[in-house]
Amino acid sequence: MNLYDEDDHVQDRGFRINNGMHLSMDAITSGTRERPMHNNPFTRFHQSIEDYPMELGNMDDHKLFGTDNFERMKPLMPKKGSTVGTTTILPTADTDEKLIYYDTQGESLYTNPPDPNVPVVDHGLDETSPWSFRKSNYNQMVINNAWAKDPWGALKESNAPWWGLKLSTPAFYKPEKFTKFLQQYSIRLDFEALKKRHASELRSGDFAQRDRMKQEVAGFLADADRRMLEFEMADVYVTDHKPVAKKFSTLSAEEDEQYFAYIRSLEDYNSKQMGGRVSQFESGRYERGSLK
Repeated sequence: MNLYDEDDHVQDRGFRINNGMHLSMDAITSGTRERPMHNNPFTRFHQSIEDYPMELGNMDDHKLFGTDNFERMKPLMPKKGSTVGTTTILPTADTDEKLIYYDTQGESLYTNPPDPNVPVVDHGLDETSPWSFRKSNYNQMVINNAWAKDPWGALKESNAPWWGLKLSTPAFYKPEKFTKFLQQYSIRLDFEALKKRHASELRSGDFAQRDRMKQEVAGFLADADRRMLEFEMADVYVTDHKPVAKKFSTLSAEEDEQYFAYIRSLEDYNSKQMGGRVSQFESGRYERGSLK
């Protein structure tokens, strides 16, 4: 059986299935008994292959080549015995619904699970922000408006915060966490409504509109942070509104008087109206007398 035909190099076309009833014209006319055998110059024939033809299935289990890490990466690798695997830090795909833990080799934080008897603490750090934007090579957030490029694909997204999946575990579910999940979910839906409006109003090549949309997105994200801060501080109450007097550490009463005189003279100096720029490099953004 020739697995590597010189004419077309199609492996499956030259492969014969010999299980069950398989008859050929040679077997009918002349009684030829057919058996698979190697016709590959890179495979050394041995008598054991003839004696044990059923063992041909594990012929590909032998290691043909080995791999090694890059030399420049070896000094950065962890000490042998201190880790059980590696995984990627940044997600390999731009998606907010499916958090990708596994790298290209199938390793993750959970391929080598820890001792099940060790208690798992829900630190809640994944709940601080409703966003999961990917980063550019310059470590900047990249916000993709799928409604302008693939509206059909955008319709399939639920836009739910990805960390809500852990609430399906009874040990992690708490009513206040579910309330926080719904709060972030509403913010994300409002953001999708903003992106829908931008996609419907988009004009290619209009840089003024692009700058205006960028300002709207930045304003929405800032407002979302404010809403989340108010949500987190809902149970925090301030009972004392009296301003706290500033305290300074000095070595003697003489230093106290010197510092008091300096502060008073600085306040008098800054209270005066500034006549004009001393030089072209003075922008007026900082207080007079301060470091520039």
